[in-house]
Amino acid sequence: MGVRSFCILLDSPTDTYYAGSNVTGRVCLNLDKKIKVRGLRIKFEGFAHVSWRKTVRRKDREGHSHHKTVTYSADEEYFSNRFYLIGSDNGDIEIPAGKNNYPFSMTLPQNLPTSFEGKRGHVRYTVKATLDTPLKLDQQVTILFQVHTPLDLNNHKTAKLPVKRETFKNFCCCWCKSGPLTLVVFVPHTGFVPDQEIPLTVEVDNASNVKVEAIKVTIKKIESYTARSPRLDTKSIHKELTKKTLGEVEINGSKTFSEAIKLTDVPFVNLKACSIINVDYFLKVEACVSGACSANLSEKIPLIIGTIPFNNTEGGTNFSSFDANSGAKSYSSVSPGLPPPFGFHPDGAFSPQNYTNPAPSQHISGFSVPYPASGFSVPYPASGFSVPYPPPVSDGPTATNSHSAAYPLPIYPDLKVNFSYPGGSVVDITASAPPLDSDSDGD
Repeated sequence: MGVRSFCILLDSPTDTYYAGSNVTGRVCLNLDKKIKVRGLRIKFEGFAHVSWRKTVRRKDREGHSHHKTVTYSADEEYFSNRFYLIGSDNGDIEIPAGKNNYPFSMTLPQNLPTSFEGKRGHVRYTVKATLDTPLKLDQQVTILFQVHTPLDLNNHKTAKLPVKRETFKNFCCCWCKSGPLTLVVFVPHTGFVPDQEIPLTVEVDNASNVKVEAIKVTIKKIESYTARSPRLDTKSIHKELTKKTLGEVEINGSKTFSEAIKLTDVPFVNLKACSIINVDYFLKVEACVSGACSANLSEKIPLIIGTIPFNNTEGGTNFSSFDANSGAKSYSSVSPGLPPPFGFHPDGAFSPQNYTNPAPSQHISGFSVPYPASGFSVPYPASGFSVPYPPPVSDGPTATNSHSAAYPLPIYPDLKVNFSYPGGSVVDITASAPPLDSDSDGD
């Protein structure tokens, strides 16, 4: 056909944009000779998809049991924009030989979930360019871009509020019943950003007849997926992110622990606008006891993970301790070294000199292409252009849009997806990107 290369280039150096921002780029077409086509079409999509299989047992009319594999799935669309950059679906036009660049622009909706890759589902955003060729197979190129929807903890109603949780239990073995084991957990607030330390106070009053071997503190992530076909079903995946072990508490003893546990550098997830995938984070404190007739006592506190930490005029975070009976709190100022807003350059704006963007893919559909972290594209009028079509723009420096002051960093900078498979399957993800969960499922 004479097509040397066919690719899509976004103007952002990271291929990453914020929800609601304008995204610009160009489709690059290099031809050996002039060709006749209906037009060059482009399509932008944002969607979520979940899927898993279950083996179920069914009975036939004779009462015999049979096992059948059922696929549960759900899809959710956030936007779908399709239009012609040149030409239309009526009539033919000629594209000259050589390098031809066709610019595009589209505005993303404000309320979008962040890009997400999980074991049972994903949230993805794609741009697909198609050479609409009469009487021949259309040629296509597709890239993935990621969307970043920030969360400022200063604007979150409940993230600043302190939380105190208390629980207790009595141990009983045969006819012997003990006094209560009481566990009290306090955090000064529940909003944090990745790589930040979480201060907490744990008080244990052990009036029971069993020894508390250790106090375990863990941060857990729970991914929840909801399928709607063939019927409503849910799947949950539990993952332990980090843990810390505190001291023991003897029988008829009591202890207070003022500690901090670091929130690992987890990928930021804002899936408020997604109804089929949800990710929750919890701080779990567990009193591990000895004895065959004893079960551990635990308490959980939900965490809110954002991108912009709380403003603090003193430059530090308040660690808190308290009296379990009176509830009175005392604060001492420490400076754990808060990280910069997650997804932002430390100087307050993204610096292209500090980030190397891999070369764009220049191949036809069906090949593996890099997963750019995030990107947006803003359409021309849906009717496209009519003949005569606008001339291609010349090669030169990429135009800078109004959002060039701060591009978000990629969430999955090294993810690759193979578009030769339906829905796109993950073919590679390196250590620099958050790993896909491999933990066992839990319903």
